[in-house]
Amino acid sequence: MQAFRDKPVLAVGLLILAIAVVFLSWFLFMRTPEPKVEPVTPPPVQQNPNEGQGQLL
Repeated sequence: MQAFRDKPVLAVGLLILAIAVVFLSWFLFMRTPEPKVEPVTPPPVQQNPNEGQGQLL
């Protein structure tokens, strides 16, 4: 404790370092994970009812 009384800059520096460590740990571990995006399947293609009936054009 005497070192902090003799050098208040050391105490302030350690306080800033502790705040930075707490913020960094919060940022790395408490943030939400990336959302899982489900693959989008296109609607089924409707076939032309006239196809495949042997009609001549």
